[in-house]
Amino acid sequence: MNARTRDVPDNQRLLRVIVFGAVFMTLFGSALHFFYGWFGQSTLVGLLAPVNESIWEHAKLVFLPPLLWYCFVALSVGRGGSYELAGASAVVLWFMPLFQIAFYYAYAAIAHGDLFVMDIVDFTLAVVLGQILFYQLTTRLHCSRRGRVAALLSVIALAGIFVVFTLLPPHVPLFMDPTNGTYGLPMK
Repeated sequence: MNARTRDVPDNQRLLRVIVFGAVFMTLFGSALHFFYGWFGQSTLVGLLAPVNESIWEHAKLVFLPPLLWYCFVALSVGRGGSYELAGASAVVLWFMPLFQIAFYYAYAAIAHGDLFVMDIVDFTLAVVLGQILFYQLTTRLHCSRRGRVAALLSVIALAGIFVVFTLLPPHVPLFMDPTNGTYGLPMK
């Protein structure tokens, strides 16, 4: 991105956006974990929030909060700057869930199981590393018109993947709730 673009935040402002974003993502992501239960196991809420304790469903915690934050940032910097942020946002929106899943499997293999404290470390690391990556890409990346379209389409595709795999999850360990052996959204 061209840091001289007038609509893109300067580095100091961008750093504040990164820090506030990390705080928002951490707090909202932590609360999002409970939304499905809090909202009466609503199917609509279940498409956005984890519906069980599977690794896959927990990846939503590092997708929806950053998506909302990056949309807010894009709207607040103006049209030109929001275009430039599109590529960085899309890369990070893919990075965070993939990192969280990979880190979980790496630590679980070493620890021979799931550790609650490591789940919190995993979530926090995904957010922090995602924000660092966002900063690096935002200050260095120039996103062409085609790149912006590809970025938007990739985020739409990822959102669609979350919806489909919540409704029709493959019966593999990534999608299984380890507490009860179920998959995806419970049938009512």
